[in-house]
Amino acid sequence: MEVAEIVAVAESVHARPLQLDTVLRGSPRSTVLRCRDQDGTVVVKQFATTRTVANSGGYGFAREWAGLQTVAGAPQLLATSTEHALLVMEDVGLSPTLADLLLGIDPDTARTATLEWARTVGRTVAAGAEASVRTRFADLITERDPRTRSRGGPPSPELPRAAVDRLAGHGIVVPDSVAAELSRLARLAADEASCLSPGDFCPDNAVVRGDRVRLVDLEGAAVHHPALAAAYLVMPLSTCWCLADFGEGFTSLLWQEFRTAASALDQVWDSPTWTEDLQLACASHVLAMTELSLGGLVAGDIPLAPASGRQRLAARWRWAGEHLTTLPGIAELCRRALHHFGWPSELPLYPAFAET
Repeated sequence: MEVAEIVAVAESVHARPLQLDTVLRGSPRSTVLRCRDQDGTVVVKQFATTRTVANSGGYGFAREWAGLQTVAGAPQLLATSTEHALLVMEDVGLSPTLADLLLGIDPDTARTATLEWARTVGRTVAAGAEASVRTRFADLITERDPRTRSRGGPPSPELPRAAVDRLAGHGIVVPDSVAAELSRLARLAADEASCLSPGDFCPDNAVVRGDRVRLVDLEGAAVHHPALAAAYLVMPLSTCWCLADFGEGFTSLLWQEFRTAASALDQVWDSPTWTEDLQLACASHVLAMTELSLGGLVAGDIPLAPASGRQRLAARWRWAGEHLTTLPGIAELCRRALHHFGWPSELPLYPAFAET
């Protein structure tokens, strides 16, 4: 749809006159607009295809629609058009994202905002562990997608297995234990210790408003093991395009802030299986990013600041090879991938952290 058509549809379902203010984002997947109405501004998001309106297996409309109504702190859902895969929601403001601050030149502001982001992720995960919240999300997913098998579990669960097949296709020998280790990833969806979250905690989806952080972009909202969220603090930034280095010791501080904010889940963090659960989550993210990005990166690097696409993927392989002690097969597979492609794996510091 053209921008003018999107505004017209949004106006009809919002039942208020709308005027385009800004095109916030445009991609093959969706177009996001800021529009003005009589009371201020709203955000309009229109998905390029209606396929995910009634299919929640992957990322898309159904998950965002359900997540906007259930995830703690999410923008308020104001209007919907399933016919045009369009959502009208609260505008959380003109403030910068955490990614903007990390790529900026103000180290104090970036550091403060990053710590608040960690606390916000913790509070969101803790709130999403409430049984009533998870049930409500699952019910909404089933309403949109009556044929759902996961009722809002992690989207695209076959990505890690596909990544292993892809690496094998490049001639990388897959260790024998990988198959059994992949089967253990199912714990991230079926474990009793589950929570609802936005799914993607990238700094680009964290709007910083003064001393608060608001999380946006709920295309991947899901009920899952809390480890999938915690991985973003420990790994860190497991699936983000803006991956770089915080410097020594800062990720430990992020984990501490996250855990303090999510103290209601201390029984999860103190569980005897926690180390393995966390490593399973990290492995899941690394393999998912391998499947989603390797094909394009083999064809050519993506020179995106602060680190190129090949650097980011290689850094994830290196991290996995060094840290996945409970998953030795996947760790070895990642070391072999790193050696096979030979891409640089050292990340630069975030520009804001380079100023300290």
